[in-house]
Amino acid sequence: MGPAQEAPKVVQGAVPDARVSFPKLCIRLTTGITYQGELTPEEARLWVRRCPEEDMRALASTERVEWRKPLEAAMLYVGEQEATWDAARKSLQQGATFLEELCRFDLAHVTRGNLQRMKAVGSSVAGVGMEVLEPGAYTALALAAFVSVVIQRSEQRLTPPEDTTQRPFSLKRPKRIKMVELEDAIQEALQQRRTPLIVCNRKEEAVATYLSYQFMTTLDAKQVLMMSIDKEEGALEKAQAFLRKKLVSALKFGKPLYIRMATTALDFSGSFCVEDQFPSTLFNRELWGAPASYKGILSEADFDRACCFGEDHYVLISTDFELDKVMEYLHPALPHLGDMAVIDIDPSSVDSS
Repeated sequence: MGPAQEAPKVVQGAVPDARVSFPKLCIRLTTGITYQGELTPEEARLWVRRCPEEDMRALASTERVEWRKPLEAAMLYVGEQEATWDAARKSLQQGATFLEELCRFDLAHVTRGNLQRMKAVGSSVAGVGMEVLEPGAYTALALAAFVSVVIQRSEQRLTPPEDTTQRPFSLKRPKRIKMVELEDAIQEALQQRRTPLIVCNRKEEAVATYLSYQFMTTLDAKQVLMMSIDKEEGALEKAQAFLRKKLVSALKFGKPLYIRMATTALDFSGSFCVEDQFPSTLFNRELWGAPASYKGILSEADFDRACCFGEDHYVLISTDFELDKVMEYLHPALPHLGDMAVIDIDPSSVDSS
């Protein structure tokens, strides 16, 4: 196996010199792709946060057209309708403030319109190049890598795979119910050995309140998202450990794990599912139905004071989005989305239930 380049770990307030970061990023974008896979959005953000302010100022003065393109595309990413070079230069002069705005912007908010505008800019890692380290080169390359990840993930999310099954409870044939029918619909989904996905149509608060009276472990996706984007070192790893803790708690006491997505599109597929902590198989009841599927996750200490281990455990998910937004925003964030049992709640029945 060849050399693997670790993702950067930056202590808040300490930004390495571009002469140190540039060759490391070059390795990650070449041989690192082979041995570590493509960059995730979280890793791309870490590389962006390593941009020194003096390197950003150098990029603001560049005449290289290909180096300007990643910054212009990044401006479009955060919602600018047009990305003039004058406006882009002013953003660079904000230094770390601009980088934080860029890193904290939710990838799920990218629309088809600004995706097409970003692609039209023509930003690319190859265009920036990795041959010579000059002032501004690291910032241009880090932004190009980040924009590439944003475009790739947004294309996946906004171009969902065709649903060929056409079976009941699918995204094309969801089960429309009234609020009072929710428990029956969940049980019907479980009998089909499918993970329930409750589409709440902006009524998730009421659904979550109802489910809070059930014997469940609740996992708040918004809380996990905020943990993962914290600027402290190891924020993503802490969020992943939090997910494992929630899962183990549900397993120990035989409780369902209720994942409340709210209006987030938390990227479980790309960043938060870790095989021995919070595996993607738990989103598929067919794959997550037997104690054998829990192997590798649990330690001996996890069995301490456990009761009803794994019995009556299952996973269910809710989203505050409307049905037409589910495929747009939750693909590819949720693993096995096409296999879930989609329960579409009639919002007019919620207040009267």
